[in-house]
Amino acid sequence: MKNLISDWKSLHDKPNILVPEDYEYDGSQFDSVESTDLYERCVNYWYFSEIGFDSDEIFIKRFNDIYYANIDRYNYILNAIKDKGYSWEVLTRNGTMAHNGTDTDRENGSRTTTHSKSGQDIFRKGVTTTSEQDTSNEGSKLGRNTPNENLSVEGSSTTTVTDSGEDTTVYGGVDNVTETPNVNKEKTYNSSVTNDSVETREKLTLDEVKALQSMRSIYKEFALLFENLFMGVF
Repeated sequence: MKNLISDWKSLHDKPNILVPEDYEYDGSQFDSVESTDLYERCVNYWYFSEIGFDSDEIFIKRFNDIYYANIDRYNYILNAIKDKGYSWEVLTRNGTMAHNGTDTDRENGSRTTTHSKSGQDIFRKGVTTTSEQDTSNEGSKLGRNTPNENLSVEGSSTTTVTDSGEDTTVYGGVDNVTETPNVNKEKTYNSSVTNDSVETREKLTLDEVKALQSMRSIYKEFALLFENLFMGVF
């Protein structure tokens, strides 16, 4: 069976030899069928056994026919045993939790922050302002007692203003800032937690223990359903 599974995987690239129930065995492609715990146990049981048919296809068809005819019933048996308890005892825990009291967080006092700046800022002056003015005088005078006189002035005038020296700003003094509340903290914890829990361990009955022990035999019983597909009994 080991070689058959290997050849089937190489031919169809499927993880197991399970095919859909409606597969026609005509070589067409099909979706993989998810294997079950019972399938894995069965394959492991017959893994090194010789198949009883010359054709791998016939073997796979017979294998799937037996598998689908019985898988639902055996899965139901296994699940029924698991529902009754998969361990030797059942643990039940019931409890309540209560939070009592009050937690208090207080802050008081003051915080003083001092801002201080020293040194000085100097603003230097060096501005030069220049202004120009053009003037002209022209005139003529008649030679009589009451002359008429025309007068005009020509020339230029330039004014220069220079701003020199420096302004100095001197910093000094202290700024005090008071903030409330401060970093002095007082915390009081008066709360408490009450946890009342009860654990109850319920032992399985004798019938349930026997059912649990029989689980291993169910896997073997399922595997033996395929006994006639092999050359000899394993």
